[in-house]
Amino acid sequence: MACFLNTLDQSRPTQQKLLDRPKKLGIMQIVKTLLADNHRIFLEGLKTVLKSDPHHQHHIVGCTPNGKKLVELWREHLPELLIMDLNLVEQHGLEAIEEIRREGSDRTCILVMTAYQDTKILRAVMENGANGYLPKYKGAVDLYEAIDSVLHGIIYRSEPLKSNMGKLLTDTNGQPAVIAEVFVKKHRLTKRETQILSLISQAMNNKEIGRKLFISDQTVSVHRKNIMRKLGVRSTAGLIKMAYDHCL
Repeated sequence: MACFLNTLDQSRPTQQKLLDRPKKLGIMQIVKTLLADNHRIFLEGLKTVLKSDPHHQHHIVGCTPNGKKLVELWREHLPELLIMDLNLVEQHGLEAIEEIRREGSDRTCILVMTAYQDTKILRAVMENGANGYLPKYKGAVDLYEAIDSVLHGIIYRSEPLKSNMGKLLTDTNGQPAVIAEVFVKKHRLTKRETQILSLISQAMNNKEIGRKLFISDQTVSVHRKNIMRKLGVRSTAGLIKMAYDHCL
């Protein structure tokens, strides 16, 4: 089953239509499903909820809290559906998505379920190749809708989330600003490198950053390589995670 990433989400069916839709000949579609979350109790609950999916019978091929193990399980089973969190052990979810898409194109539909409520992260998730995004506070009906959408080639986006950055920047004790300052000094980032890292965390590409800062995209590329060297990361997903974790 292929996922077509360019399908418009405006055609997403409503929740009621999904629940009311009759099953063809009473046969449920069997879907190889892989799960990843760093909270085992959440994984157990998710498996229970999936048993009640009105439209699909999920054959769970693996569960893991580990990002690197997730990629290994994906290679082994090539599931049709991957439901995952971003905050995984050893390897961040964004990096895992990037690696899977690099190796397997669109053979697996990826649905991200996470507690992250920052629009920067949401944008990065979708641009890295996920087929859908669902906040963890949503219920079972929303999950079934999201699964049905991505398996039918429809990009699923939950209702827009308000960015937490406003609250973050106005924190009364100033802690986020202190965290960012310590991080910048520790890694000896220049003012320009700090600006570029912040824009990378908003999922901007080199051309967009260049236009924003009135510099060439080649210059941005040089700065990006220097930032990656200083921070010891090898991917854009790693840069985004680093910036997010340190309030940039």
